[in-house]
Amino acid sequence: RAREALAALLLVCLLLGDPTGADVGLHLPQGGVLYPRASEIREVQSLDGIWNFKLDTPEQNGIRNQWFGKDISKMEGTIPMPVPSSYNDITASAEVRDHIGLVWYDRGFFVPNSWESQGFRVWLRFGSVNYFAQVWVNGKKVTEHEIGHLPFTIEITDVVMYGRENKLTVAVDNILGSETIPQGSLHQVPTMQ
Repeated sequence: RAREALAALLLVCLLLGDPTGADVGLHLPQGGVLYPRASEIREVQSLDGIWNFKLDTPEQNGIRNQWFGKDISKMEGTIPMPVPSSYNDITASAEVRDHIGLVWYDRGFFVPNSWESQGFRVWLRFGSVNYFAQVWVNGKKVTEHEIGHLPFTIEITDVVMYGRENKLTVAVDNILGSETIPQGSLHQVPTMQ
């Protein structure tokens, strides 16, 4: 039985300010990204919690039928899913537990009018999405990310709607292959006994 664990969306948060620290004069060698912390000049809004979750078909109907522009909660087969979590481990359903391929998450989030009037920049940060993620905000694709165990950020200032609900959709592909995450191997080494 093939089994893949998805440490989906370990941390998803909206950031106010530049995650690199450049907006406050910080210099980080090698282009590192600061972990999001609230401060006098930065607001952090966690998007952890219950998301809408739906398995895709092997034919990837979600992409073909543009689920990123629809409300997944209104589709048949959608279930609530806690984030962060590994969907393969969280439900009693064998279909979800053993699913390999695309899955979809979505949820709403609110960006206050004050962020726009004060000229704040809005960033989205994912702690980890295993192994390939495609991200849409309000139906507009904002990024893709491969290498599931690493965090990534994307500025979404130009696609959010201020003072009302926005929709965040993430398509996650947990397929491991020779071109995704190296699988490693086991080698028996003779020992002297």
